[in-house]
Amino acid sequence: MAGQPLTSLAINWHFESTSPELWQRIKDGAVEIDENAEDAQGPSHPVPLEAMEYQEALIPFLSRVARIASDRKAKDESHPEQAADTVIVLIALDDSENAILSFGQIGNGVGWFKDQGEPSISAGFLNSQGFPEGNSIPAVLSSLAANRRGRSSYAVNWNLDPVTLAKSV
Repeated sequence: MAGQPLTSLAINWHFESTSPELWQRIKDGAVEIDENAEDAQGPSHPVPLEAMEYQEALIPFLSRVARIASDRKAKDESHPEQAADTVIVLIALDDSENAILSFGQIGNGVGWFKDQGEPSISAGFLNSQGFPEGNSIPAVLSSLAANRRGRSSYAVNWNLDPVTLAKSV
């Protein structure tokens, strides 16, 4: 039996957390995102809106979740060679793991990283100019509790149209 080829995909992960550190980081990121959006000079912003949201919401969120899962601190001294600003999500799209969806950030401190205007690894990463390679990038939506100790909800959403999916696998 032959399967239909995957032509589009919607990812929607929901998380809840009572972490005061995550709450504060997402709240601080929202302030940075708002300040960037308000500082527009005509139709352009100091940092592209998608790039700012990616850097100030998605990457800190993924980094925090990764540290929780690995029980690692943000500045783990036992692994100084590992870049603190690197986090990658890999999702196998088939049983043989031939098709892997990836997104995240690879820091400049990673040995094989070269920032010479080369194309990004996939559309799930921002290119060296801070723009997505596809039509969309993953985004974090948050519903923060009234205070740092409350339960906040977070969601990672990414709707991949055929063009973005093809550039992301």
